[in-house]
Amino acid sequence: MRAALTGGLPVPRRESHLAMKLLRNRWVRRTGLTLGVILLLVVLAVTSTWFGLRNRGLEHRSRVLAELDATSPGWRIDDIQAARRIAAPEGNAAEQAVRLRDRFPPGYRDWQKKLTRYYEPHPGCLPCEEELALSREVADLCREQVAEARNLRHLSGGGIAIVINPNVVGTTLPHLDKIRTVAALLQHDALVSAADGRGDDALDDVLAVLALARGIGDEPFLISQLVRMALASIAVKATERTLWLCEPKEAKLAEVQAALAAEAAVPRLLYGLRGERGAMNLLAENLDNGTLEVTRTVEGLTDSKLPPGALTSVPARALLPEVQARYLELMNRAIAAAEKPHGPDRADEFKAIEDDIKTEGDLAQAALRRVYPAVSRCHDSDVRVTALLHAATAAVAAERYRHHTKSYPTGWGEWLTPPVDPFTAKPLLFKPTDTGVVIYSAGPDRTDDGGKLSDTSLPPKGTDLGFRLFAPPHRRQPPKPEPEK
Repeated sequence: MRAALTGGLPVPRRESHLAMKLLRNRWVRRTGLTLGVILLLVVLAVTSTWFGLRNRGLEHRSRVLAELDATSPGWRIDDIQAARRIAAPEGNAAEQAVRLRDRFPPGYRDWQKKLTRYYEPHPGCLPCEEELALSREVADLCREQVAEARNLRHLSGGGIAIVINPNVVGTTLPHLDKIRTVAALLQHDALVSAADGRGDDALDDVLAVLALARGIGDEPFLISQLVRMALASIAVKATERTLWLCEPKEAKLAEVQAALAAEAAVPRLLYGLRGERGAMNLLAENLDNGTLEVTRTVEGLTDSKLPPGALTSVPARALLPEVQARYLELMNRAIAAAEKPHGPDRADEFKAIEDDIKTEGDLAQAALRRVYPAVSRCHDSDVRVTALLHAATAAVAAERYRHHTKSYPTGWGEWLTPPVDPFTAKPLLFKPTDTGVVIYSAGPDRTDDGGKLSDTSLPPKGTDLGFRLFAPPHRRQPPKPEPEK
């Protein structure tokens, strides 16, 4: 009936009538216009803020980059890579170690599964039967590889060519694990050799481990230099245990003393810091120029307190220049600190940098906390290893002194200029004992605790850090029982 009355035309809905009435309503039109203006102002404010943040960041970054280019030419990672001297394979300890690790026998993995505990070394004592048996098993299993690895001591060159991933944090360094595995094999062989009374063979293993450290060389990553520090620590501990168990010849001791002193002088921390600065600058450039997708790369680096998606592509591009500038400034401070002589002032500067990183701030500061490396901890590791190397160098010199005079020196003298304690910037401490000599650093607490040494990587308060020597009658004591697993 309604269709007939309307000539078959559709009847307008009541909603349409209502909409038309609302549109004709002056108040509604004014309200809509007001909301539209507000929305436009919000968009303009956000856009203005975005451009303001980015422009300030770009200006800050430009100043920092200009200063770096003027004061530190060659600081970018591409320049650092180009300046590295990589030895030919036949003279390259790192390259040879990688190839050697690839030739380990299949049984090595089965042997590794037996390493279920840490065996604490007891000063002046033979290793326990279980530890010695495990070390002897792997030395016999890899006899051919041990002989080849020991010959690495004759190589002075190193360096592995590294391909930097555009997403720098994704750069892989598989050679480091292989080099460290070869060093561990040499450490086990050194223990077996020392226990069997073959002191010169044990120190040849030590010299090979130090050659592997030289093989890592100036690799421009902190993780690479941390591995080099670990190798230096292995060399020191293997030297100490060797002198607990046997009497190497004076000529071999002189060779080891020179190698330890050379490693102590290497600026490992500087290599790592300079490389990290250049590499992370490259990452920031790749994010900013579109080589990398910002969202996927940056969200994984943001502070956990931020809501998910807080740094997606658009906001991140506003913050990136500022984060990059602040990162470079902090790394410049860290590098300047690392260039100072070892001592409390240097350590205090690294602590101040760490405190500044932890300071609460804006979004750029929150993002900075996520990308800035644990520089203070790397510094602590380097100082600890330097202290061990200095103590070991002096201890081997004292052992050579005993070879000539039949007794240890009673203090510092003409036989050796005392090495510096990197924790205190004072001479290392020297303490004669009833059984020999202790040469030590005051350690992180900078307090002389009477030569009470700790073998842990982080010496607790009340302990020192150093090297123990025993006169021949007090060496090769029976092994002490190990605590239950």
